[in-house]
Amino acid sequence: MARRSPRSRRQHSNNGSAHKYIVGVVIFIAIGILFGSAFLRANAPKYDPQTLCAQSQPSRVTVILVDATDSLNAVQRASIANQIDNIVDTLKEGERVELFSVSDDVDLLTPLFDRCRPGDGSNANIVISNPEKLWEKYRSEFVGPLQQAFHDLIIDEQSESTPLMRAIQAASVKGFGKWPATTERRLIIISDMLEYDGERNHYQLSQIRNKNFDNAEFARLRTDLKGASVELWYLRRNTKSNVQGSDHIAFWQAYVAHLNGVITRVYSVEG
Repeated sequence: MARRSPRSRRQHSNNGSAHKYIVGVVIFIAIGILFGSAFLRANAPKYDPQTLCAQSQPSRVTVILVDATDSLNAVQRASIANQIDNIVDTLKEGERVELFSVSDDVDLLTPLFDRCRPGDGSNANIVISNPEKLWEKYRSEFVGPLQQAFHDLIIDEQSESTPLMRAIQAASVKGFGKWPATTERRLIIISDMLEYDGERNHYQLSQIRNKNFDNAEFARLRTDLKGASVELWYLRRNTKSNVQGSDHIAFWQAYVAHLNGVITRVYSVEG
């Protein structure tokens, strides 16, 4: 039998060492991935299973206040639904959304929807999460319930009063009150903005043109919006053109400023 040369034996030894080195590197990388993923999971934010919110304060709070004291026609409903979809597309991850309804019993105001926008998988770390499952959760546990909540509160009935100012106060306290002043705030009001509550009557032009809020009546309605940006989704009523318009919007701009907020957008709802 032919004997191996010293050179052949050295090559075999080198090949064995290289093989062991590669195996060692692969094992080291695998252990690193396992420990790394375990570390990431252990240090990932903890979320409330009901609200989908992290234990830390939200990136922003958006309160949507829908006036359910008057009916909407089909075009108005579709227009608002489209705007809701647009809002959803621009929400920040971790942003908290609370949906309230303006009704006669506004003092008992409770959110019809209260959840934080979860991740949709587009920025997911594939080492510790599944982007497809995150997308399904985003649609089924956030987008779908928000759309359904809006659909459920739209009724074809008229209430005897429209206490918008009391509703803004209650929504501000319940939606914004628990967060520090540094938290970004946004308030969206979907309404014809025709206040009708006790002595406050926006069907009278004299009240719309009176912007004096330094009295006992408005002191009871006072709330601090803490710099919130406010959007009015303005519902036009064909029979109220004599009171709706620029003077009416100017009244609400002044009132929101009185509450330490600023109207950043007035959207005229189609229909």
